[in-house]
Amino acid sequence: MRKCRKLLTVIGLGLMIASLAACDDTDTAGSVPADAASPAESTENVDDPDEGKGDLIVEEETEGSVEETVKEERSYASVYLKQIEDLTSEKLADQFMLANIDEDDVPELIASDSAGSFDRENAFIYTVHDGECVLLASAITGVDGASLSYCEGKNIILESGSIAGATDVFYEIKDGKLSEVFRAEMTDTLETDADDEEICKYSVNGNETDEKTYYEEFAKFAKEHEPLIRIDYDGLNTITYKSEQGSGWFEQTGSSAYKTADEITKEL
Repeated sequence: MRKCRKLLTVIGLGLMIASLAACDDTDTAGSVPADAASPAESTENVDDPDEGKGDLIVEEETEGSVEETVKEERSYASVYLKQIEDLTSEKLADQFMLANIDEDDVPELIASDSAGSFDRENAFIYTVHDGECVLLASAITGVDGASLSYCEGKNIILESGSIAGATDVFYEIKDGKLSEVFRAEMTDTLETDADDEEICKYSVNGNETDEKTYYEEFAKFAKEHEPLIRIDYDGLNTITYKSEQGSGWFEQTGSSAYKTADEITKEL
């Protein structure tokens, strides 16, 4: 009888162990790892195949806009090429240079006649506005003290002359035209004082002033817009304003060469 009970006890323990092993297998197969996402979470985290397409379209449009801008900026080339052709065929100019006078992306075209003719205009500054070539300024340099100068990057063009005195007018480029920003005038009255010195009248921006103030105001504005480059038949000559003891003048401090029609054509 005791043997039977021991046997039953052993059999019972074996069944319990087998049952526990089966439960462990079932739990293992049906359990979900703690870090696994639920079906809902998995759906939210799946990348949307259409997501980001809007950004790509914007980039394409932006690239297209950049290309159009580049085309617009480069459109001056064909305009200047036509102007250079006209100037050379009419023998008005045979030397050229591109200069960034104002702050936009279209450089100005500088043109000059190497012969330095005194009976017609021989110095020119052009720009492109609304797709058209515009003559900003011109001069018969070397006659009656006439000269034409510019300052790169500071949007300044200077026209000077010395008929019966001296007139210097500074302009800026605005909407394809010149707009006056400073004027200094010295007029010879053809009269003399008690010391037999010539009597001159002075004015700054249309307001009459004395000689001292005239030179001070002139020097102040000129020095704020240096260096100036004067368009001469023999080169693009750098000039700076000098003043001392109640007088002033422009002094050449350097020079650079023009480009031929062929050279500027290749550059464009």
